[in-house]
Amino acid sequence: MIPSSNSCHESINVVVLGAIILEQLYVLEQLSFAHLIEIISEYDDQISIDYVILTCDWLYIINAIDYNSDGVIINAA
Repeated sequence: MIPSSNSCHESINVVVLGAIILEQLYVLEQLSFAHLIEIISEYDDQISIDYVILTCDWLYIINAIDYNSDGVIINAA
């Protein structure tokens, strides 16, 4: 179910957060999870780590990102 526009704040939308994460990964090529939290905090310091984890899970499920021992990377596929 997609929430209506008046019941969901833009900053906690996984699509918006996913776009921020992917944009940073495109520039930096790799992010540690700690650096990822810092980037999201700069965007909006009220976003909880739960939303960041949910967004990373969503990006992983749709095959947009991958994890390695050093952190999060854009999926090469």
